[in-house]
Amino acid sequence: MDMIGNALLIVVMLLLPYGVWRCASWCWRRSPTLSEYLAKHTACKGEGEVGCFRCGAFHSLEAEDMSAVRCKTLCRCCKTVLWRSDF
Repeated sequence: MDMIGNALLIVVMLLLPYGVWRCASWCWRRSPTLSEYLAKHTACKGEGEVGCFRCGAFHSLEAEDMSAVRCKTLCRCCKTVLWRSDF
């Protein structure tokens, strides 16, 4: 019985990172891209800046970190996820 328990533990430990990765990928893909966000929230589009649909604060698009891969942009005021970036 102890050998079966150890084998089960090894299988779970090998499969757990894959499940966590799939969940994180699914959660990331649920967020809209910048173009999808602006198409849905037309009032949030400004000249070189984008507004938050929840609190109305505007943020410059030049402040994005272009070295980031698969990141989410949050509103600086209310911390709402606005869009995802895929560089």
